[in-house]
Amino acid sequence: MEQELTGFLEMLRYEKAFSEHTLVAYANDVRDFLAFARGKAWNVRDIKYSHIHEYMTVLGKEYQPTTIARKQAALRSFYRYLVKKGVVTFNPFTLVKTPKKPSYLPKVFTVEEVMELLSSLPEETPQQRRNKCLLLLMYGGGLRISEVAGLRLGDIHFATGTLTIVGKRKKVREIPIGRVAMDCLKKYLPYRREISPFAGKSDAVFLTRSGKAITSRMVRYVFSQVISAMALERQLSPHALRHSFATHLLQNGASLRAIQEMLGHSSLSTTQIYTHLSVERLRSLYEQYHPHAK
Repeated sequence: MEQELTGFLEMLRYEKAFSEHTLVAYANDVRDFLAFARGKAWNVRDIKYSHIHEYMTVLGKEYQPTTIARKQAALRSFYRYLVKKGVVTFNPFTLVKTPKKPSYLPKVFTVEEVMELLSSLPEETPQQRRNKCLLLLMYGGGLRISEVAGLRLGDIHFATGTLTIVGKRKKVREIPIGRVAMDCLKKYLPYRREISPFAGKSDAVFLTRSGKAITSRMVRYVFSQVISAMALERQLSPHALRHSFATHLLQNGASLRAIQEMLGHSSLSTTQIYTHLSVERLRSLYEQYHPHAK
């Protein structure tokens, strides 16, 4: 099946525009199942519900529902590909239900915490200017880590105060980022050559010393260094800046549809999570200030 798996991954990469991170996860998910099937002497071209049930039972002892759901999605997609190629006649993973994912509310910064974080960032070195600018963009435009890491010089439009963002599945959107973030970009760009002597050979906005585009891992590292200095009582990821962007917009009267467009969500249902965040905030305020709350 290795040849079929290679073709499957190429299809996801070039036709579906899956990210490298997702491709690696899907490849591992499929290989894990194929290895399990070999250990059981199953014919992977004739997988039945009983086989899948046994495999899912094993996964249930090791993984959370969210991970199991992704593994099922990978295998369902892989067998759909095999059906299309005539390798198998039926997709057995259509017989199993996806485990219910636990509902959760994303963690967000308060407005005060975001202001504290961004105002505390130093600007003494070119690298520090870079780091402050990329975090400002993540909050100012609700950008994903991969989106800020992949930003190119041609994506910046100073005249309109907007950025062109290439998001998931290569979906392109244009977003406003505000005066503060745009001013930070203007101040930062002349320092690219001080960060790397190879800056002229790259059109990446945020560079490493070698002249290559900053990686998502480096963005996470920058964020972790900044957040550790704040000594917050709860753990927050870089994605919390994106969640905070959407939550603060909603709290100040922006429509869900507008937020959906700025975040690049394909479905409004994905954006609706932020309405629950607002309800939780209202409940908290009610319990804190209303005399009948307790």
